[in-house]
Amino acid sequence: MKNLKYIYALLLLSCCSLCYGQKTAAGIRFNECLNKKDLAKDFYKGKYVVLDFWATWCAPCIASFPKLNKLEKKYHDRSNLIFAAITHQSVGAADSFFNRKDLIPGVLHLVDTSRATSRYFDIASIPQIIVFSPSGAVIFTGHVDRLKEVMDKLLAGQTVDPLIKLPPAGNSLETMMSKASFMTMIVPSDTPGATISNSSRGPKSVSVNMTIGVSTLANVVGYIGSVCTTRLSWSDSVKANKYLTFYYRQNKDNFHEFDKGLFKYQYQNHMMNILEKAYSFHCEWVTEKTTVKKLIVVDSALLAKSLTMSTAGSLRSRIFKGKVNFVNMELAVIADAGEENFESIMIADTTSTGYDMELDMTNMATFIHSLSQHGLALDTITDYPIEKLKMVFE
Repeated sequence: MKNLKYIYALLLLSCCSLCYGQKTAAGIRFNECLNKKDLAKDFYKGKYVVLDFWATWCAPCIASFPKLNKLEKKYHDRSNLIFAAITHQSVGAADSFFNRKDLIPGVLHLVDTSRATSRYFDIASIPQIIVFSPSGAVIFTGHVDRLKEVMDKLLAGQTVDPLIKLPPAGNSLETMMSKASFMTMIVPSDTPGATISNSSRGPKSVSVNMTIGVSTLANVVGYIGSVCTTRLSWSDSVKANKYLTFYYRQNKDNFHEFDKGLFKYQYQNHMMNILEKAYSFHCEWVTEKTTVKKLIVVDSALLAKSLTMSTAGSLRSRIFKGKVNFVNMELAVIADAGEENFESIMIADTTSTGYDMELDMTNMATFIHSLSQHGLALDTITDYPIEKLKMVFE
């Protein structure tokens, strides 16, 4: 577990393995600041600087802007602190983006078409944030999620570690498991909990890893099949709600007998087969009529204002409390999120159009209200046929 804690810390920091050495804020280059035309080239001197690397096609970047904006507002009165966002895209592309909807009005909008800044600081992926001290030294690199903690410490005169490194690999169980060509493990439990993580790639995966922490058998089945629990049914509720931990790893595409089955991917069918044999049940798709909520458009002109600003990629992220930010998401995906959050079946017509929305999912009332601000509403439909995954126990 010690190694896993280090890995979790790395994910929180979004850190790379690069060492910034003697690189300083003097490496910041830009050919224009869109919202402060007379900005000095050495604006960073004597200031703490939070520099956010982003692009219009980067959905995670856009999704992080509300958090960045909230932090800029919090520290706005600090004369020794500057927030800036920098992109290598054209002035026209960035200007068009901010003219449509400026999500970070208090942040400097820098354009560096030469990419000199990103090359100097070895930026391999975005979003990425670098924080500089008043002397110009790099004191933190990571993600906006940890920025509040970092800035609070810095402005209070405390130190912040910019990078956490993994300890040397040993012969621990975690190390051996990470090297296994194939491995699966089921551990029954009497204690409820929920720590679910997943990492996988496509139908011809070179590597498939899935760890589902202490959860019910029904939840594990739903997670493997990418099926919301509202669309699951079972013949024995006691057996379906037994707790377990499930681990699965496959390094090669070896199990071709599971290329076809209930699900799209081989590894999904293989994992389900393992669970079915271990818990003496089988899954089948059935159609049941039930009451659903349908996401409908009531004001198309208002909805058009929410058309995505992302040119590629999509993301759903929780901002704070019950608010969720959707970037380049289809209405059907937003309905799925509502179904997952409120455990009530929701549907929407499938389209290829993506939207950017901030929705308050604290409760159903706040959800409906925030939908109305984008020209949407929920309509109740009875006796609607829904396909469900049924667990039939022996």
